[in-house]
Amino acid sequence: MASQRLSTQIRKEGQRRAVDGFLGGETTLPGWENFSKYAGDGRDAREAYSQLFPLYSVELETISDPATDRIELLDRWLTDHDYQQSARVESDRERWALLSLLVARLFDEAEQPEKVPVRLQVRLGQAMSGPEARPRLEDARYGPLFRRAVTAWIAAREASPVVLPIRVSVAARLRLEEGLKPAIRCLEGVDVSAWHKRAAIDLIARLGNEEHISVLEQHLDDTLVVYRGARRDADGRPVVHTSQLGDVALAALIFLTKQNPADYGFPAGLGDPAEPLPFTLASWPDDESRAAARRKWNEYRRPTTGERGDDPPPASFNQPKAR
Repeated sequence: MASQRLSTQIRKEGQRRAVDGFLGGETTLPGWENFSKYAGDGRDAREAYSQLFPLYSVELETISDPATDRIELLDRWLTDHDYQQSARVESDRERWALLSLLVARLFDEAEQPEKVPVRLQVRLGQAMSGPEARPRLEDARYGPLFRRAVTAWIAAREASPVVLPIRVSVAARLRLEEGLKPAIRCLEGVDVSAWHKRAAIDLIARLGNEEHISVLEQHLDDTLVVYRGARRDADGRPVVHTSQLGDVALAALIFLTKQNPADYGFPAGLGDPAEPLPFTLASWPDDESRAAARRKWNEYRRPTTGERGDDPPPASFNQPKAR
């Protein structure tokens, strides 16, 4: 028993000296090369690694080992995370730093991220979008590493129709511009639901710029119905309103170009930057109102493009768009 304690003390003392030498720039530590690739190699990154290494030296070397099955390791660590969540145990920041390092390595383009199974990517999206996600991004010690991990996952080229909307959702929650490309791919996907396409337009409206105007304009004629419900008119009578994907695209364009929604006949609350784009308000009681709003947009764009004339009224929502 005494010999075990002595062995532990010797090991800890050896680690302490190694860490001191590492911070002084005299030596390196196992796994540092892999860590610095994703977290940077400045002073802050060195101090972060010096805190992480004594706690998880074995795990850090395992992640960087070429022989490691990193997909199996992700599966195991996500299972641990799910258990902690179900037991309402808060994950410590160092454990999350490890998971972030593993994800950054897995979704490095050189690592063939498309090999990560859909089921694991779904679980990963759930783990990275929890209430702790924003504080992790802002964490002084490990924030850059978590950001590198989540953006690498969001921006990975290959994604199934199941994973793509989850990436958009996480990017929207964390307000990460890396979600713009997945959002555009969502709009182009034939197997993506109306709900998820609406969410993609919302993200483009909030994080995009004038380069994305033409992207949204491509969907102005989309008659895919995303909402149908009653709203009360000026006399308090319920009137059925319908929102098509093209209506949401128009609302997003108004928001993106900082125009007044009321000029188009939309409620003023449509442009509140503190809230997600309320698609229930981007709706019309009839096609005449819809067409009038489209003409207004064309008038706004004509001085810019010099090309657009009067468009015909959009098709009724009862006439589904051919796909």
